[in-house]
Amino acid sequence: MQLDDFSSWLNHLRCLYPVKTLIHLGAGRGSAIQNYVLWKIPHVIFIEAETQLYKRLLQITEPYLEWSVHQAVIDKEEKTSLFYLANNTNESGLIQPESQKKRWANLKTKSVYKIKTIKLSTLIKQYPENIQTDLNWLIIDCLPAFDLLKSCENYLEQIEVIIARVTINELEGDIDGISRIILEQFLINHQFQYLTQKNENNQIITQVIYVKKYALKLDLSVKNLETAQQQVQAVTQEKNTKVKSLETAQQQIQALTQEKNTNVKNLENAQQQIQALTQEKNTNVKNLENAQQQIQALTQERNTKAKNLETVQQQIKDLTQQQQIQLENMNKKESLSNQEFMKIEAQFNLLKELFSEKPI
Repeated sequence: MQLDDFSSWLNHLRCLYPVKTLIHLGAGRGSAIQNYVLWKIPHVIFIEAETQLYKRLLQITEPYLEWSVHQAVIDKEEKTSLFYLANNTNESGLIQPESQKKRWANLKTKSVYKIKTIKLSTLIKQYPENIQTDLNWLIIDCLPAFDLLKSCENYLEQIEVIIARVTINELEGDIDGISRIILEQFLINHQFQYLTQKNENNQIITQVIYVKKYALKLDLSVKNLETAQQQVQAVTQEKNTKVKSLETAQQQIQALTQEKNTNVKNLENAQQQIQALTQEKNTNVKNLENAQQQIQALTQERNTKAKNLETVQQQIKDLTQQQQIQLENMNKKESLSNQEFMKIEAQFNLLKELFSEKPI
């Protein structure tokens, strides 16, 4: 077990001394909320001064009815002070950003406005007595931690664990209460003992864990520590199992979504094919109708021509009959004419004979 590991210490401490009521000063963007949910803390009081971060906290904590969020500026005295909004929102507060140039070269003031401060003890008293008496963890995630602790000094006797954000060392021109040295001396006087710390990214700010001397119980047997570690390991394993189950569910959802998208695409393609086939069918039906109309027109034309042909054939037949009749009539006339001619010729010959027998 790595006793200098900050997260490991937190897990051991919260198992050995379950959190009843926790106050988080300077909660910021709510990055610690996931741990608080995992720890199943009954009551958490978040305090944040910056308006946008306060609104974000309200949204994140909305599902947790026993938790509360306050927009307030905590100080050791209740008065009107200047609040400095920094270009790094997390460093906004009662300390002028430019005073920290030796630590943050690029930290600047965006705006300044007046605000009324309130003591932490005053805010705590707004809660029911059971929540006040259950307060046993205090997290100070802003500067100066010393002034903020002074504002709730009468509650330090019941608090068992304090996590404070401080500067690693003192620099010339620092305001009181910003460094670890001043804070630690104050807490030693209140029976707290240093446990461990974790430096932030810039290595000039650190988070320090202090535990009440009577509550530290470093004389616990190895067996008790192993039991606590096993509890932490079980919780971690349960968390990992849930995470794995969640990942599996997400993969299944992704696969189902992909399958759904494929089916939708196939359906769209089928609909396009049906539409194309319907269009082709409609075209074929139209062409068939046109062909039928053409056949009907040709049939009608054929019938008309056939009728005309029958008429012509009848006319030819009639003409042929007329010609035959005329020819027969002509033949009859010719026959009669021949007979007449033969008669005339016979008469002529007779007259000729007569005239030849009698001389003139």
